[in-house]
Amino acid sequence: MKPFDYATPSRLEDAVKLLLQTPGARVIAGGSQLLVEPSRSQLSAPLLVDLRKIDALAGIETTKDGVRIGAMTTA
Repeated sequence: MKPFDYATPSRLEDAVKLLLQTPGARVIAGGSQLLVEPSRSQLSAPLLVDLRKIDALAGIETTKDGVRIGAMTTA
């Protein structure tokens, strides 16, 4: 596995900025890929951006158009 940088932004805007500034950067949300991919030699990203601390991506809310379930919502 190649060395990589790791970022844990707390705002969605910061995550997007990191991804745009770093070609080849990858998003992780739980880390299970880190356990599987290195053994397959598939993980080669200069930066991993962890989404777990971005509160805007979690939660369930009712909107005028229906129900919104955030991508980072857990049980």
